[in-house]
Amino acid sequence: MNDKTLNDIALLYNLKICDYLLDMKVNIPQLLCLLFLLGLVGWGCEKQPGEGGNARIRGKILQRNYNPGCVLLLSEYLSPGEEVFLVYGDDISYSDKIDTNPEGAFEFPYLYKGKYTVYVYSEDCSGTSPSGEVVVDTTFEITENKQIYDLDTLIIINR
Repeated sequence: MNDKTLNDIALLYNLKICDYLLDMKVNIPQLLCLLFLLGLVGWGCEKQPGEGGNARIRGKILQRNYNPGCVLLLSEYLSPGEEVFLVYGDDISYSDKIDTNPEGAFEFPYLYKGKYTVYVYSEDCSGTSPSGEVVVDTTFEITENKQIYDLDTLIIINR
């Protein structure tokens, strides 16, 4: 069943309950309270970003190797074994993590529609990060069921 069908069923169910309660001469404040509670039950069924859907996110990680001063590019390649993190919606920490395959690619399958952020860690060539690492991230939205969202290649630096 799709979301529209489920909403139609819930609406019909709510209307039948209202008719029943009116026939029993239920007072208006009680009826409004009940309708409010039924509305909360329907609202709780809305799918949030996360696992369980049929959409997927795909991407690749390109590693650029520089000399110690980060001036001269020595090599670049699609990077195997890099940790890639996925954040569902507005969560404050990552919700899922995967390593890139031998070709530097990754995929997060079985996702619902919603907002997501993918990020990886990279060395900091600017010298402004106390940890020596920076986050390379991208935020986007899956808008359709069965959507395959292809990210731009994320570029990380190594020196």
